Amino acid sequence: MTLAELSGGPLVATEPAERATRQVRLQQAEADFDPLPLDVAAARTFGRVAVSLHRAGRKTGVRSYDAMIAAVALANDLPLFMCNPANFEHIDGLDLRSVPHPDQPSGPSSGSSSSEPQVATDPAFRDTLR
Repeated sequence: MTLAELSGGPLVATEPAERATRQVRLQQAEADFDPLPLDVAAARTFGRVAVSLHRAGRKTGVRSYDAMIAAVALANDLPLFMCNPANFEHIDGLDLRSVPHPDQPSGPSSGSSSSEPQVATDPAFRDTLR
């Protein structure tokens, strides 16, 4: 799902420089990560994620991509490293870890307001996921 979201980034960018930046980010993510499938276990976990969000008063339709990303992480018993952790709050059992946005200096997450999930480019995070 993250690659699917990132794939749309270059296509919707209106400025050539931003389009190029997003294309580089997409290609780096494709090279650095082995995608996990949205398989039967993840699909069933999605239902639990949707219920968690509903109980927290959040609309699941608005965050359906985020909910699917969380479901894949949960189904595979993996932590989820995100630059926008607020989108993933209130999901029962999710091991959520905040990372800095790749376009910002290293350090604690600055609370980026971007609604587009970003991949971590730090090798330490990539090694954790392999």
